[in-house]
Amino acid sequence: MRVIARAPHACVFLTHTRALRGARARASPAHRVVSASFQRHRSVFASSSSLAADASDGAEARPEMPDTIAPIADALYPRALDAVPMFFGRLNPLAATLVFYTGAMLRESRDVPIVGAQWLAFVFLPMFALMYVVRKWWYANRTVVKHEGKYAPFTFSRACRSAWLDFHLGYMLLLPAGALGGEGSSFWLLLCPLLYAVRWIGGHKGKVIRMVRRATVVIFGALALATLLTSASTTLMKAIGALRGGGLIGFVLAPAAMLMAYGFYIAPATLLPRAIIRAWTNTLDDDVEVEKLSPEDANKTPEELAKDKKKKRTSFIIGVVAFGATLATGSDIPLFILFALQLIRVDPGELMNALIDKGSPERAEFEQKVADKFSGVFKKSESDDKEKKEDARSEDADKT
Repeated sequence: MRVIARAPHACVFLTHTRALRGARARASPAHRVVSASFQRHRSVFASSSSLAADASDGAEARPEMPDTIAPIADALYPRALDAVPMFFGRLNPLAATLVFYTGAMLRESRDVPIVGAQWLAFVFLPMFALMYVVRKWWYANRTVVKHEGKYAPFTFSRACRSAWLDFHLGYMLLLPAGALGGEGSSFWLLLCPLLYAVRWIGGHKGKVIRMVRRATVVIFGALALATLLTSASTTLMKAIGALRGGGLIGFVLAPAAMLMAYGFYIAPATLLPRAIIRAWTNTLDDDVEVEKLSPEDANKTPEELAKDKKKKRTSFIIGVVAFGATLATGSDIPLFILFALQLIRVDPGELMNALIDKGSPERAEFEQKVADKFSGVFKKSESDDKEKKEDARSEDADKT
C-alpha cells in the first residue's frame, strides 16, 4: 500500500526533474546555437517560399511567351509529344553514360532478353525518372523564380522541347556506339561535354557568336531535317512492306511502326523549318508576335476557334496520309476518296452533282457551248471536204 501511495508523488518528482533538465538544456550555449540555426534556416525557407509565390503571381500576371512553332508544325506536332523530351531531358554525364551502357547491355543480353528487360525496368527507367523529378523541381524553384522579362516563362514541358536534339543524339549515336563496342567507342561519351560547350558558347551575346550560331542552325538544322525525313521514309517503307507480305504479324506491327515514325521523326522534323528560316533571316533572337485573328475568327469564341483548328489539323493530316499512300502505291484512289470525303463534308449535293451531272448547270451549259463550237468546226471541215471532192470530180469530167 505504501508503494502504491508513493507512486503519484514519485511521478510528480520525475516530471519536475525532467522539466528542470529541459530548462537547463535550453539554457545551455549549444542549445542556443542549434535553436538560432534552426530559426535562421526556417526564415530562409519561408523567404524562398514567399519569393516563389511572388514569382508565380508575377508569372501569372505577365502574358505568356509567344510560341515559335510554325503553322505546319502546329498542324502536325501535338503538344503531348513534349512528354518525350521532357522525360529524357538534356544530355548530362549520367544520362549519356546510361544510354551508352544500355547499348552495351542490349548487345551482351541478346541471347538472354530477360536480362536486357531487367536493365531497362530496374536501372534505366528509374534513373531517368529520378532525373526528371530533380529537373522539374529545379525549374519550378530556381529557373522560374529568377526569370525576368515582359513574358511569363514557358511551362516545364514546353521549356524541354529543345531536348529533342539530345534524345536523337543519344538514340542515333550513343546507343549504337555502346552496342557496337570495340576500342575507342567510349570516346562517344565526349559528345555530352561537347554539347555543353556549344550551348554555353551559343548562349553568349556578340556579333561573331551570333553569326556562328546562325550558320550552325542553318547547316545542322538542314542536316537534321534530312536525317529525320530519311529515317521516317525508311520506317514507313518497311511498314508498308510488312503490310504486303508480313501476314498477321505485319498487320499488327506495321501500324505501331507508322506511329513511331510519326511521333519520333515526322513530328519533330516539323519544328526545324521555322528555326532554319529565323536563323536565315537573322530573326532568331527576336520576339515572335502573337498571331492576329482574321475578321471572321475575331467574332468566334475560343471553343469555336479550337474546334476549327482541330478540323484544319485533321484535314491536313488526312491529306498528307492520302498523298503519301498515293506515292507509295502509285494509285489515285486515296486522293479520289479524300476528294469525295471533303465534298461530302462541305456539301453532299455537290458530290452528287459532280458524279451524276458532272458539274453545276453553268458548267454543263459551258461544256455544251464548247461542244457546239467543236461540232460546228467539224461540220465546216466536212463541208469543205465535200466541196473539194465535187471540184475534183468536175475537173475529171472536164478532162474526159
